[in-house]
Amino acid sequence: MLVLLAIFGANQVSAGVVTSNVIFGTGVTNGSFTVAQAGGVELGLRAKLRYNAAGNPENTFNEIGPGKYAFDPGVAPTQPATRGVWSYEWSINSDFDGTSGFKLDDLTYSLSMTSTNGASLAASDIINQFPFNPFADHAIGNSSTAEGAGTVANLFNYNNLIANNTLAQNSWRADLYANNYDPTLTGTYTYTLSAFHNGNQVVSTSIDVLVGVVPEPTSLMIFSSMIGMMIVPFRHRRK
Repeated sequence: MLVLLAIFGANQVSAGVVTSNVIFGTGVTNGSFTVAQAGGVELGLRAKLRYNAAGNPENTFNEIGPGKYAFDPGVAPTQPATRGVWSYEWSINSDFDGTSGFKLDDLTYSLSMTSTNGASLAASDIINQFPFNPFADHAIGNSSTAEGAGTVANLFNYNNLIANNTLAQNSWRADLYANNYDPTLTGTYTYTLSAFHNGNQVVSTSIDVLVGVVPEPTSLMIFSSMIGMMIVPFRHRRK
């Protein structure tokens, strides 16, 4: 472990923006990601309101604490019975600060989900593993790609894109690829995203999505104190 830390550095986890733009969709803003960085590699996860009362997506993330997001249970308005109101979004940047030299396909990845209500997502390499490669519709680019300007991958360009770029992002419904997902059930969904080089973990991040679950008071207290620490210096400078 000490050798690996010397190579890749410690896994630093923080809340906020990814260092790149959000390059998928239209008008999707940055922020409320749970971000981890190590060895020049950055991973981000967040949950999002995918369907509002009108059945449209919003830049509403309902972040209630470090790595924790909260949504109501229930079938999304105007949608099939398998879809809940929330989705999750991920970001992979294999060379966010220009130090790793990795392209997307130089690493392997694992995205998984466990829950307290029986739903699960088997660990999968969402960049290199079938059915994602070469059929994925990830938005792909690099750290300078403008907001919403990622190239949407397809069957014909996918392998070339991951071999020549460093940034991949996507937004997925909770039911997509999941087993035993029921949007009407309450529970906590834990998503974990990790990156590996030659079988060694470089960096990892995870989030909890609380659906109809009251968060623990400790989590709220920690998050409130973090917000307070950011507000107090700001007020001091205004005096």
